[in-house]
Amino acid sequence: MGHIEGLPVRKNWVKAIIQTEGVAHSPDIEIPCSGKILAYFEPDSIALTLSHGDFVLLNSRVFRVDSVKNPNAFDYRRYLHYQNIHYQTFARKDDWDLVEKDTSKTLSSAIIRLREKFIGILRQYLPSEQSFSVGSALILGYKDEISQDIRTAYADTGAMHVLAVSGLHVGIIYIIISFLLNRVNWYHPVWKWAKVILPILIIWGFAMLTGMSPSVKRAATMFSLFIIGTGLARQRNAYNTLAASAFIILIYNPYLITNVGFQLSYAAVFGILYFQPRIARLWLIKNDIGHYFWQLTSMSIAAQITTAPLSMYYFHQLPLSFLLSGVVVIPAAFLILSLGLILFLLESIQPGWGAPAGWALYHLIECVNWVIFKIQHLPWSVIKGIWLSGFVVILLYFLILKTAIAIELRNVRWFLSSLVVLTLISFNYSFSKYKAITKRKAVIYHVNRASAVDFFDGDMRISLTDKNIDESDLAFATQNNRWAEGYNRATTFFFEDTCDYVMDTWMYNKGFVQFYDKRFAFIRSPEDTLPTLPIKINYLVIQHNPKLKIESLPRHFDFDLLIFDASNKWWQIEKWTKECGQRSLPFYDISTKGAFVLDLNKQ
Repeated sequence: MGHIEGLPVRKNWVKAIIQTEGVAHSPDIEIPCSGKILAYFEPDSIALTLSHGDFVLLNSRVFRVDSVKNPNAFDYRRYLHYQNIHYQTFARKDDWDLVEKDTSKTLSSAIIRLREKFIGILRQYLPSEQSFSVGSALILGYKDEISQDIRTAYADTGAMHVLAVSGLHVGIIYIIISFLLNRVNWYHPVWKWAKVILPILIIWGFAMLTGMSPSVKRAATMFSLFIIGTGLARQRNAYNTLAASAFIILIYNPYLITNVGFQLSYAAVFGILYFQPRIARLWLIKNDIGHYFWQLTSMSIAAQITTAPLSMYYFHQLPLSFLLSGVVVIPAAFLILSLGLILFLLESIQPGWGAPAGWALYHLIECVNWVIFKIQHLPWSVIKGIWLSGFVVILLYFLILKTAIAIELRNVRWFLSSLVVLTLISFNYSFSKYKAITKRKAVIYHVNRASAVDFFDGDMRISLTDKNIDESDLAFATQNNRWAEGYNRATTFFFEDTCDYVMDTWMYNKGFVQFYDKRFAFIRSPEDTLPTLPIKINYLVIQHNPKLKIESLPRHFDFDLLIFDASNKWWQIEKWTKECGQRSLPFYDISTKGAFVLDLNKQ
């Protein structure tokens, strides 16, 4: 039992974080406890009304969040660990009860209810899925309903930062507040301090309204320190302010140091502070419009310099069209946020008054999305498939640091030390290429209700998959590992193919594969279709719930290891593994242990 924390996400299931308060092993025994559980509710009329603060009683099985199931895949368990979430549950309609709706009047509850109200206003005036997802993310930091197409388009064009409420948005709020407060001609000492306190309160109110993401915490803390320094008439140093804001935030939550948004936010701001003025001075434009766009361009270049290593490390891509997208999205973000605030104000005064602002907001977002999609499809707009180690990322930041010092001091020795770092990066690249061309590896992936296998032979990838496999599920399971392994050529075959395929070191024939000296048999048909005489193989892979008994398999195959992939039903795998244990047959269960990886270089 416990209260819902934050706004639930309503998709196929209603996802919510439960702040637990107790566990009951029986109706009469309740044990107090604390912690967070990630809960998925089967959608119905009650589940769809869940909101922050609602008290719920769960009667469903709670289990640990699964570990990563595929090599080099995104570790969702680790991601949740740093948010202090370690358990999850799936609650169907009869597995839970809504005990009480939230009626508390705390500040956090009031702000979340206000946020929910504003999200409802955006749903009303932004009818398309794409316009709502971009508008709600940019104005309120609500990113849970961003579609994969939108996410990919903005990431590929280097414009993803505008969908995370950050310094740009807080800066816009500060400019609006300062403009309004400076219109008041009152010189009383009270007003002097009011001009310090009011902006800080409004900025932190906006930060809470937008979900308190790491980037908005950083921006709100920095602006608060800046405003206090201005009020005290103290000389301000931007680098000290940046460092102080990081220190304050990490004192409050040290785990944020592992947050990608936190790292990118501080890297971007440092790049803008240091590199943007120096880049801008390279070209002095007298025309006001040209000067404005050159300032935007130099800011985008500066931020890209310091965020590129992290972007390549975490997202495995480097957007090359960030200059084009930055010229569009940064001015548009100012207009979108301003229109959104006007819409909320007018709708709060009288429903319907915000229709003109809503109409303008909708068409502006649609135009921005159209431009972003057009930029995305330009040739060479993004380089994908980059795979960097943490060591290379550190070397790249050393290279940036040493180059900056060399330019600042105009000292040749620092340039020479930069060349040393560049040489180390080159050696690392050469070693990685050598490992790539000498590898011989087979990977049977964990794909829910489907089968996929990759054979890596030097720079060649040979894939076997189901013909009707969902492409997004396949990419989720395999893409990171394929990038990490590195290859220049790729060929894909299907398990359903009836013809033979023969290559230099790989052969396929109706479910049988030979890769170098290792033999695989992929079984998905009933027992009566299996060979009558035992065939010697190394790995026997069972797929898609065939009707067979484990006890009969040794009559058809002489195998070293029996593998059950994730295309089989869980209860069927449970039955088979029990039989294997009774008969002392070696087996590997992909659904629980994760992908099966065979590295022939280590055999």
